Amino acid sequence: MPRRWGSRSGEAVKEEKRSMKKRMLKSILAFVLTLAMVLGAVPLWGVTMVVKADSVATEITDETTTWSGEMVVNNDVTISGEVYLTGDTTLTIAKGKTLEVGSIAYEENNLSKKDLVINGGGTLTVGVVGLSLCDISEHSTDPGMEYGTLTINSGKLELPGASIYCAGMMLNGGSVNASQVSGDVTLNGGEITAEFYRGKVEALIPYYYEDESEKVAINGALTDYQKGEIEKKTLRPDALPISGNCGATANDSVTWELTENGDTINGKKALTLAISGTGAMADYESPDNLPWKDSCAYITEVTIDEGVTRIGKNAFKNCQNFPSVTIPASVESIGASAFYTSWTLANNHLASVTFAEGSKCKVIDNCAFEFQPIKSLIIPASVESIGDSAFAYAGTLESVIFTGTKTTIGNSAFCEDKSLETVTFDGVTSIGKYAFQKTALKSVTLPSTLMLIDQHAFHSCASLESVKITGSGQAIIGEEAFYEGCKKIKTVEISGVASIGKQAFSACTNLEKLMITGIESGTAIGYSAFEGCHKLADLTMTGNVTSIGQEAFQFCKDGLVSVVLPASVESVGKDAFDECAKLATVYKQNALSLEWEWAGIPSTAQILGYSMVKAPAHVIVSGATKTPKTLADDNCFVAWDTITIAPEKGYTISNVSAMTDVPVLVESNNTFIMPDEAVTVDATVAKIVVTGMTMPATMSMNAGDSKTLTVVVSPGGADETVIFSSNNEKVATVDESGKVVAKAAGEAIITVIATNGTADTSDDKTATCKVIVSAPAEQTNIGGGGISGGGGISDGGSSNTPADTDKPSDGKTGNETKDPSEGKTAVGEAETTTVTGKDGSVTETSKVENTDGSTTEKEKVTAANGTVSEKITVTEKDGTVKTLETVEKANGTKTEKEAEVKNNGDFEAKTVSINKNGEVTKTVTEIRTTSEKTGKVTLETETVKSSGATQNIKVTNSADGNLTKASVTETTTDGKIAKVDFKAEKNGTVVVKNIDSDKSTVTIPEKVVDANGKAHKVEVITANILNGEKSVTTLVVKGNVKVFEHNALKGSNVTTLKLESVPKFERNSLNTGKKLTIIVHSKKQAEAVRKQLKTAGAPNAKIKIEK
Repeated sequence: MPRRWGSRSGEAVKEEKRSMKKRMLKSILAFVLTLAMVLGAVPLWGVTMVVKADSVATEITDETTTWSGEMVVNNDVTISGEVYLTGDTTLTIAKGKTLEVGSIAYEENNLSKKDLVINGGGTLTVGVVGLSLCDISEHSTDPGMEYGTLTINSGKLELPGASIYCAGMMLNGGSVNASQVSGDVTLNGGEITAEFYRGKVEALIPYYYEDESEKVAINGALTDYQKGEIEKKTLRPDALPISGNCGATANDSVTWELTENGDTINGKKALTLAISGTGAMADYESPDNLPWKDSCAYITEVTIDEGVTRIGKNAFKNCQNFPSVTIPASVESIGASAFYTSWTLANNHLASVTFAEGSKCKVIDNCAFEFQPIKSLIIPASVESIGDSAFAYAGTLESVIFTGTKTTIGNSAFCEDKSLETVTFDGVTSIGKYAFQKTALKSVTLPSTLMLIDQHAFHSCASLESVKITGSGQAIIGEEAFYEGCKKIKTVEISGVASIGKQAFSACTNLEKLMITGIESGTAIGYSAFEGCHKLADLTMTGNVTSIGQEAFQFCKDGLVSVVLPASVESVGKDAFDECAKLATVYKQNALSLEWEWAGIPSTAQILGYSMVKAPAHVIVSGATKTPKTLADDNCFVAWDTITIAPEKGYTISNVSAMTDVPVLVESNNTFIMPDEAVTVDATVAKIVVTGMTMPATMSMNAGDSKTLTVVVSPGGADETVIFSSNNEKVATVDESGKVVAKAAGEAIITVIATNGTADTSDDKTATCKVIVSAPAEQTNIGGGGISGGGGISDGGSSNTPADTDKPSDGKTGNETKDPSEGKTAVGEAETTTVTGKDGSVTETSKVENTDGSTTEKEKVTAANGTVSEKITVTEKDGTVKTLETVEKANGTKTEKEAEVKNNGDFEAKTVSINKNGEVTKTVTEIRTTSEKTGKVTLETETVKSSGATQNIKVTNSADGNLTKASVTETTTDGKIAKVDFKAEKNGTVVVKNIDSDKSTVTIPEKVVDANGKAHKVEVITANILNGEKSVTTLVVKGNVKVFEHNALKGSNVTTLKLESVPKFERNSLNTGKKLTIIVHSKKQAEAVRKQLKTAGAPNAKIKIEK
């Protein structure tokens, strides 16, 4: 019986096509030879086949029911039954003759592949059973059957109401009329009328044509193909280029042009499609409407010029042979299915998509790049919307970086991108349904811009191990967002989220650690949100978590031992902790009332609360907040846990009396409410006795000064009440707080006594301090303080420049700074205080009003290690602040900083570092200015080192306070200069724009500090930063750099690249044209670099590991 064509693998189909072509050529050759013999032997009328001696041909009669080899029909023949092919058959029907058969098929016991070739000018008519060269049964029982091909070179094949089943059919001439054709069809000539089923239709249609008179007509319904007429076109070498308009409207001046690019594809000349002009491209409802539709198979390059503002719908759909495209900065939107390719197309798909710098693209529409095997993506900051399935089913996509501030990701946008391991979600506001389903993500970190994670967004991400969500404060995690297939997740951190949806993390069976920080307005944990997280052991809820939904933690059975419910929790849903077999303790902060809807807590678990009670000394505790200890479902009594009592300082609590059971009210809504009556607790309160006391042994003062003594008692927690006295109040007096006032020159003994609160003085502890008072010193008006924005002084150097204290500079000596209080006259006596710290440090402060309306303040700190820090601050009447800060260490080294800060924040400051010989080793000068016209703020910092080397840093902030640009210039002692220029992008990213250097080694700094003192990481190395710079051979890159843009090192002489971390290398970013050595610090880093070398244009670069 006939067999139906079964399913075949892609490789099997390819092999059959290759075999079919070989057999077809043999058949054509056989036909030509046969025709030559016929024409050479007899006239065409009264044809009699003449066969040479070495050829075997069988003439078909009414009785010929098996065909194989060369078969000829010279007369009208009718075979009412079935004809079986027993081998490859070439059938030649004489012109004007008709062969009618019931059906054509394989013999059931002979299923090897057999091909049929039809020649001649006659007609073959097949009955309703049809022509079958493959398995047509509903369920093949002959898996070994092979499929044959059908070739028609001339004549007519008529199957009224019947079908053709074959592995492939080639029509080179003549005509075919059938109900249905199942199998691939290649049309090189002739005419066919049929419905095409389970196959691909290909016609010989080069990209332009010479003669419109020859046509291949296709009539009937075409599965996945347009109905109507496919024109046969032939090659004419001078026909290119061709071009036309493709603008959306008359106002959009966008054109297309096809030109040859010198390559070939499938034996034909390859083309470049160029889109140019200004304005938007047209949208096309179908690829069949594209002006270049007949050329898609030959287009190997697409260029889109700057000026085009929109890429139209379906513009390049199923044009599968160009491997890369650059989207110009002018493009604002990419239409639906613009670069879509069918998964069935297996040619050189689009592997690289690059958005030009400064991209204005806001919208990437639905299915724009669906099925395209892109390897990596950087989504421009301008993009606000990514449509449904925009990058779905990209099997080779490994990484995506979002760089915007408000990007929405559509449904299934990256669905089943099964190689996608890393995504940087900067600026993402919402993530659609199934957006990252079945990807290979290992970790997910979502930003504070996030508002929504929709249903199933990360469903079945089987490699996902950690999730960190820092939402906007009102973010929503949708139902089943990380449901079921995310079985490797171990840690989840959630903050800034209003609600966690139904089954959001359900069945994450390896989840071990969960941290939820509630938002101010309240966070709700939904139904079954963490159900079936068997290994959850570490559950932390902080902030304002308000409710825990029904079955929220059900079946967390293997790890959950204790739960802490914040005071904010108002309700716990039914069975919330059901089947948590190991749950032993539930803590509720300040638990006076809590709604439990039979939460499923095991009856063996304790329900405890937190309650701290402070009691005054010698008073029995009463009115304590009560804490339930055990709650059983079968009674309404609660045993009270021991109350924690915190006494006043200086006392201990012991012998707390036991407490009895207290009835608890159980309302109809299962709310347990603690009774409001007071509880009295008997306890013993005892004083902590002072056993020791220390204070300074001596203190020097000038007459008229005052200082306060600091006394430390032991043990810690003892009553610190003491009594002070002076044995010579003419020299010095002391009050009850320990403040000593020097009256006149001489000595006095200050005594302090701790009495322990009893009449018995035999056990009192005492300590003494000798006060030496000198005659009054001359008045010196001094002050202190730091500048706003400039920072205080330290061991030398600024935030951008390390200290250099090794050598003096130009032999300079002494203090090069100026006391701002010089020339000031005090109105009266300074207010002075002295404090001795527990660490032995002494702090002296004074403040005085001056006659000109200014104030002078002084602070002097003498540390236990001998370091003395002095700070003088003069605040002028107009708000200007002048400062002098000095730090002198015990080894004799000193740092001095003077500054003047205006009331608008502008300042000038100078920091001088001095060695123990009094020689200046480094000077740092800072000047901050604000433009009155533009509001821009500039900070310039110059550092002069002892060696003569200098560093100049200049940064500029916009009027709204954002960094815009910066530069760092270093000059060596021998006059060599290295300058690095930076720019801040609109999204705040700081990039390296250019390097000018005479030095052989240049280091890219880790960060840039702006004019307001804010540090910004340097993250991007842009293109051509060293173009034309011949001196630089070594480039050192710090750890914050994330990206080397394409052509970053192009035109440079760099031979050594030192990396602290591994950035992303874009196309040709390391292509210097020279031997390159890359130095990293670990094997992991080396491997990460090695994977990118080919893309980076340095496949032969050497990688060294230096610890």
